[in-house]
Amino acid sequence: MDAHFRSSKWLNRHARAATVAARSNQFGPMLGMAQAGIGIAALPCVVGDVTPGLLRVIPPPEAMSTHLWLCTHPHIRGVARIRALLDFLHASISAVQARLRGEI
Repeated sequence: MDAHFRSSKWLNRHARAATVAARSNQFGPMLGMAQAGIGIAALPCVVGDVTPGLLRVIPPPEAMSTHLWLCTHPHIRGVARIRALLDFLHASISAVQARLRGEI
């Protein structure tokens, strides 16, 4: 995994002695390798928790959390269709935030 990923940094600190079977900087291949039984993968809870055959090894470390930003140019922020989209996304994400955090 790329060293700039929080999960990579966390794994480097906490699993230095681990034998590395494979590496990837994309969640798709990591998910596939975990499903194939190659080893563990640092996946978003929203992906790993719903994938058959996978189970959490540890609770989500705070060091791997990230923020989601919804951004738009200030000049179009008040445009009705843009505002409607931002409001919809905010409401939709807020409704599932516990699942996204891995709390459910």
